[in-house]
Amino acid sequence: LRVLHRNPNLKIDPWLLSTELAVSRLAGRPLKNWNYAKKLVESPISALHLSELASSIGTSEIIAGANKKAKVYFKQALVSPNSNSLAQVKWADRSFGLGFSKQINNSLASVSSAYEARHWECYEQKDMVRAIEYAQMWWKEEPYSIKPPQAISFVASLVNDLQLIHDTARIALERNPDDTTLRLNDIYARACICGVFSGKDGEVSEKDIVYLKGVMNGSDKDYAAHAYANAGLINYRLGYLEQGREFYNAAKVYYEKYRNDATLFLLLNHYREALVSEAVWSGDVLTELLTAVRQPKTLMSPAAEFYLGKVNEISQNAEDWAARFSRPFY
Repeated sequence: LRVLHRNPNLKIDPWLLSTELAVSRLAGRPLKNWNYAKKLVESPISALHLSELASSIGTSEIIAGANKKAKVYFKQALVSPNSNSLAQVKWADRSFGLGFSKQINNSLASVSSAYEARHWECYEQKDMVRAIEYAQMWWKEEPYSIKPPQAISFVASLVNDLQLIHDTARIALERNPDDTTLRLNDIYARACICGVFSGKDGEVSEKDIVYLKGVMNGSDKDYAAHAYANAGLINYRLGYLEQGREFYNAAKVYYEKYRNDATLFLLLNHYREALVSEAVWSGDVLTELLTAVRQPKTLMSPAAEFYLGKVNEISQNAEDWAARFSRPFY
């Protein structure tokens, strides 16, 4: 942010201004050049050069709850979008139901490298295999970003590809070793593949447990809820079913209050663990999950629709639940 603020062209360059808005949001800082950005986006500059600035302003507006204003800027961003502005509009349309699906589909046909937007398009269509493929291409294009590996891990969990989650977390941590989400994803994958205190290479060890406890007691409650969910998984895997349920419920209380988009993902994982452990309350978790699916669109219902469909498919097998969940849903 300091580098951007030192640039003498900041207030007259729409590419720099769009970046400055995005970085300011990420850093939780005031949008110092907001008025300059809104003035510049109305100037007679080529639509291509204003696309990212328009989408960045639209993002700030919609985060502030000004959906009507945001739609104006997102509509402008779609006139001549690039991969970044298209991804932002796609995110907003998916999260807030803005009604831009037709324009987005038209733009996808002309923006060949819009991997992030294409990833979410496939996700919404419940084509999870292609969603993973586009997320991997997105990651190749942005190899040091944490968003693509997080997207890969999310969809990989829906297709039960635990090895892909493990491999993705390992590579991503080499590039972002201090990222808490990636470390929590890594522990999750190793708990599923290698077990806990199992004596296998890659097992979840006492060191991992200490790390989880530190995150649970840390100041970032979002990370803490993620760590509680991991603790729920670990306790289920160790046979401590009641404790596992308590940890998952603790995470659920937080997510329902602050992060309803994460509630669904949490319940999907809890439902799997309840089934595998044959917990008597697995039906109760399913009821919670189905209730969550009926909530507002921000809850990402394609995940539940796809996952529950796959669970229904594998329920026809003669194997027990542990065996049914032992391989990917490809």
